Amino acid sequence: MRRAASRSGRVLTLSLLVAAPLCAVLWTSLSRADATASVPVAADEQLEAAMSEMNAALKSLGRGGITADNRDAALEALSKFQREAIVAKALTPPMAAKIDEKQRPEFVVGYRKMLAESIKLACDAEIAVLDGKFKDADEILKNKLMGLKKAGHDKYQEEEEEGHERGGKRH
Repeated sequence: MRRAASRSGRVLTLSLLVAAPLCAVLWTSLSRADATASVPVAADEQLEAAMSEMNAALKSLGRGGITADNRDAALEALSKFQREAIVAKALTPPMAAKIDEKQRPEFVVGYRKMLAESIKLACDAEIAVLDGKFKDADEILKNKLMGLKKAGHDKYQEEEEEGHERGGKRH
């Protein structure tokens, strides 16, 4: 009987040693989530952050082109671009507020279509990388995606009074 009590005591102690850290991690995660949820982020700040991440992904892809040597980094950058483009597509650019009410829906549709096209091109580049067609992926990036980026910024991003785009620099 003493062995059974000793064994159940060890099981209980072991269970507590495993459960206590797990509970602490969960508690901390939930506390952070509650704190983050209570601080609303403005949609234009979310859009700016998503666009900034998209630009960073494109810059990393543009350095040296897409090759077999940087295959994994290219796939990660393309995934990052796609993720952030999906976030940006769900938001409305601040410039839409300055568009005439009757033309605003068409403006927003054009914005969403352009981002959807950029996601499609990023997926095409990803497929080319996965197929080992690095030159094709690089051409999609340089000849299509970068051109679409410039056209999108020209049409959907406001310019400030001093001739610089929002954020103080041209992307």
